[in-house]
Amino acid sequence: MLRGYLGFLALVWAGIGLVLLVMPEALEGYAGVRAESGVAKAELRAMYGGLSLAVAMATSMALIRACWQFPVVFMHAVLCVGLAGGRLSGLFLDDAGSPYTYGALSFEVGSALISILLLRKVQPAQET
Repeated sequence: MLRGYLGFLALVWAGIGLVLLVMPEALEGYAGVRAESGVAKAELRAMYGGLSLAVAMATSMALIRACWQFPVVFMHAVLCVGLAGGRLSGLFLDDAGSPYTYGALSFEVGSALISILLLRKVQPAQET
C-alpha cells in the first residue's frame, strides 16, 4: 500500500508541476488565478510548477530508497495539512467555494489523513 500511495502522489505532483511550469496561465481556467506580468508568471512557475516538481522528486526518492519513506510521508502530512488549512481559511473568509476548491480540498484532506495513518506504520530511518 505504501509504495502505491507514494507512486500515486509522485504522479499527481509531477503532473501538476509539469503543467504549471510550462503553462502557468492554466491556473486562470480552473482556479481563477491570473498572472498579469512576467514576474507574476515566474512566481506561479516557481511556487506551483517548481515546488510541485520538487515534491514529486522527493516522493520518487522514497520509492527508490526506503530510508526516505518516513520523511516523505511526514512531509506530505505537513504539506497537505497546511494546504488544507489555507484553503479552508479562504473558503470561510473569502467565500471561495468552487468545484476546484472542493476537489483540491478533498485531495489535501485525504492525503493528510492517509499520510498521518501511514506514519504509524513506516519506521523512521536510524540515525547514524
